[in-house]
Formats: sequence, C-alpha cells, structure tokens
Amino acid sequence: MYNFIFSKRFKNDFKKNSSLNKHVLLDKLITLFDMPEYHFCRATMHQFYIKFPQLSFDKELASEILLRYFEKGFFSIPDYNLSFYTEEDTSDDDNDNLAEATKEDLAIIEKKSSLNWLGFFQKIQDIYWSDSPNNELLERFNFFESREPKNLREKFLSSENTVRANGKLITSKYLFFNIKQVLKYYEKLFLLYFHEYPLNIKASTRTTKRYAKKLENGIHLAVMVDYGFLESELKMGYLEFPSLKVEIFSDALILPIKETTYLSGEMDCAIARIDLFYFMGHFIGNRVGNVSESSEVLQKKLHFYFNVQLYYMKIYLETIERILIQCNIS
Repeated sequence: MYNFIFSKRFKNDFKKNSSLNKHVLLDKLITLFDMPEYHFCRATMHQFYIKFPQLSFDKELASEILLRYFEKGFFSIPDYNLSFYTEEDTSDDDNDNLAEATKEDLAIIEKKSSLNWLGFFQKIQDIYWSDSPNNELLERFNFFESREPKNLREKFLSSENTVRANGKLITSKYLFFNIKQVLKYYEKLFLLYFHEYPLNIKASTRTTKRYAKKLENGIHLAVMVDYGFLESELKMGYLEFPSLKVEIFSDALILPIKETTYLSGEMDCAIARIDLFYFMGHFIGNRVGNVSESSEVLQKKLHFYFNVQLYYMKIYLETIERILIQCNIS
C-alpha cells in the first residue's frame, strides 16, 4: 500500500476538487433551514437569525447569508505561515442599520439581542431533553471531587461565600473538578457520538488525540482534539467543548508531528489540516459551564454540545471524503 505524502501538488488538487464540490455542501446546509423551529441543529444558527427587537428567522435571508460566507473560498489545506488565518468571521451584521444610534441605544439593543438568543438556545436544550431517548444517554456521574485546595488561588476560591437570594442567606462552597474522571468522560462521549472515528493511538499523544476513520489507499480522515486545553480549563473551574480540527494523515505517520512542522507548509508531510473556511456548527462560545453548576446539568449540556457538533461535522466529513476520492489518491 502506498504511503501517501501530502505534497504541494496534492494540496492544489484538493483545493480544485473542493471548489467543484462547494454546491454539494451548500445544498445540504441550506436544507437545515427547513428543520423544525426547535430542532437541536438550530443551536448554532445564531448568524442567521434577526435578534432584535424579537427573535425572527427568514429562510431566504438565511440562505443568502450562508452563500455569502462561501463566496471567497472553500475547503483547502493552507500553509499557515503565508497568511493570517481566522477560523470563522463571527461578526454580527444584525445591527448594520443602526449606525445612527447612540452608544447607549446600541448597548440596550445588544443586551436585548443576546437575551433573545440565549432564551431561544435554552429552549432548544429543554425540548431536546424532554425527549425520553435522549435522557437514556445520561448516567450517574460526578464531575467533582472532595479535596483540599492545592494553591493560593484555590484557597481563595474555596472559601465559603454567603449570598442573599429571595430574602435568604445562602452559603455556597467552591467545588473542584475531578479532572481525570472528566477527561475520561470526554473520551466516552467521543466513543458514543463519533463511533465511526475511533481513537488512533499511534497518531495521538496524551494531550493531542486524533479520532480517525481509515479510507482508501492508507488515508485517514481525523478529528483532532486538544486535551491539554480542556485540562487547563478544568483546573481553572471551566468545562469547555473542544475546538475540533479536521485533519488527514497517511499510514506513513508512525509518530505524531509537531503542529508547527506540518502547518508551516515548508515541507511535504504525512499529515495535513483542512481549513473548513466556514463551519456552520460553531457555537457562539465553547464554554459549556463551570463549577457552580451541578453534575447533572453539566452532563446534559456536554451531551447536547456533542450531538449538535456531530450533526454538522458528519455533513462536512462526508463532503471531504468525496473530495479525497476525486483527488485520485493512488
């Protein structure tokens, strides 16, 4: 079997075939605008909703916005040292017609818009969990551990705080994430939701893991996860959804390669990252929750985020598979 190396020639071929497949992905994404009002896939459609004065959605306008995102490009394997790269333009154009408004007016509009979207986002989750099959995914799991503070910051945070709520004084105590157990829970969720993409041990390290599906000619299509980032956020008291990166690597990759090596574009490598240009499955933010919330609530949120991300990622990965076949790897 030929151990393919991703050369400049291959990258150009990939970009050319990506352009030819643009309409395939766009057609699939546009059909999502026909999904029921509170379908979970709408949880990442914040760019396509008018949020002020009330939350509203127009399919024709949303389709125009989506097409505009892809006007200047599509999937590619970029050399990151050649240009400044941003994963997604998250600017909000909702308020373009309000240029004449005062700063105070804009602040009020922004706050109202945010509240409108957050209320909608929460309702999607509530409806999602009102479905009994979804609840069957939950298990008894404690995200926290009982231990003494390890440093000055933890000592300060773990001191008891008293707040007044509904006329009553309530004492709350800071909790600590059981980091090892929570990271194992992430692994269980990848196995559950991305079961077609098992962990590839030889292409992974303790902090960087690749969940990969083997295609033809020794090529692997992978989702890369930075567990080191997840761990550092847990230490700070935050539960994050990982920023998933799509990569391809060949059987020639027998050991993990430093990102700076294969992203620089200065040499042919057995691994390459794919720039999705615009990923419709991005949440406004990847912060799922923090230590102030219960294990049950955090578990529900994490499941929800995983299912939404998988829903979109499958559409993108299927398109990439088609492109790789057309690249005639042999």
